[in-house]
Order: sequence, then structure tokens, then C-alpha cells
Amino acid sequence: MQSGPGMRKQSDSKRRHCVTRFALRTKLIDDQVLAALSDTKVSEDQPEAVRQVVVLGAGMDTRAWRMDLPEGTVHL
Repeated sequence: MQSGPGMRKQSDSKRRHCVTRFALRTKLIDDQVLAALSDTKVSEDQPEAVRQVVVLGAGMDTRAWRMDLPEGTVHL
């Protein structure tokens, strides 16, 4: 296994890429959740706003506490 400054730079670059990717994914999901919970019509397929969020993915259980969800939203 190689080691040294070159490997450290490569490792740091991969780490930054992963952090950026997770941050962008989190922002995208947050925006989609807020759009679905908004009072306005979301799309032709979804004419009314959603009032319940069910989280099935691991690591997303803090989303309800991080986000400013509309009043009356149920988060499971």
C-alpha cells in the first residue's frame, strides 16, 4: 500500500468530494420536501399540499428538527 504526501492529497480530495456531494444531496432533498409541504399547487399530479412526512432512509431522522416545517406537519 502506498503512502505519503501524494496519497494524502488524493484522500483529501476524495473526502471533499464526498462532503460536497452529501451537502448537495441534503439541500436537494430539503428543497423537495419543502416544495411538497408548501401551500401552493406542487404539480398536476399533486394538486394539494402534503402534510405528512415519513422518513425511511437512515441518516435523515434529524431533518424534521433542522428544517422549518409548516405548522401542522406530521413527521414520522
